[in-house]
Amino acid sequence: MDCRPEALMSRQYPFSMEFVDRELVSIPRDVGQGVTVPQHVRVDVPLYRKSVACLADLPENQRKQAINTAVEEAKLVAYEKFVLSLQIIAEYEPYFRLDGLREHAEREYLLLLPPSHWSHLRLQVALPGRGRSLHARYDEFAFEILSHSRLHGNEAYLVSNQKYQLYLHVREGSDEIRISRSEFLDRSPGSAPPTALQAHHVLTGLAERDGLAADPDIVAVEQSVPEATEEKRPEGGAACPDCGGVIHHFSSHEAFCLDCAWDNLSRLSELGPTKREPAR
Repeated sequence: MDCRPEALMSRQYPFSMEFVDRELVSIPRDVGQGVTVPQHVRVDVPLYRKSVACLADLPENQRKQAINTAVEEAKLVAYEKFVLSLQIIAEYEPYFRLDGLREHAEREYLLLLPPSHWSHLRLQVALPGRGRSLHARYDEFAFEILSHSRLHGNEAYLVSNQKYQLYLHVREGSDEIRISRSEFLDRSPGSAPPTALQAHHVLTGLAERDGLAADPDIVAVEQSVPEATEEKRPEGGAACPDCGGVIHHFSSHEAFCLDCAWDNLSRLSELGPTKREPAR
């Protein structure tokens, strides 16, 4: 099993990823009271295939670059499949409540929001973060907030941090790269199950913690979600200037790319003081 640092996932994904060198791996499974037994995991579900002419004959640096590109693209495909699985298995809870989470030991969670709601948090609530990841604290709980373009309207999902594990296997052919995967493995079945929320309730809850309980922009975001989440490209059909991915528009003049860190969003310092109203 490949445990090199470059083989481990970036925190920009709501699950752990690890690369392995075979299609059947054995991992320890905790059965309680300090006892572990081997668990055999198949890593043979087709995930992504990329054709590269004369891959085996390319110079080493070009071959590695082609493989790294295919791996990053495969990660995005895996992310989309993970979101699809959440839309099926998540338990519905419309309100952003912590009482149910206190029944579990975990205090760190991942929160997935549609692009428009994520952008609202970034611009108006001024949460700390890096790249496409924002961070918030709510009582004793810590949340890493991510976004995905497949989420629309008021969709939002809450997942225990590092609950799911995915194994990936890369195979090189003479003119193609094939990447297969395991199923998403639940590493902590006793943790809170994935929860489906209404995004505007999440924004309200986080805004209350920041003293913005009466912020009317939260309602405005909810009402404008269909337009904000529509995938558009800039005038002239151009794609993201950094990675070529799809650009998402937060307004007529501001856009960002979920595939990389590019954006032209106004910074908080350019917007002036954030309008705050006393918490009620």
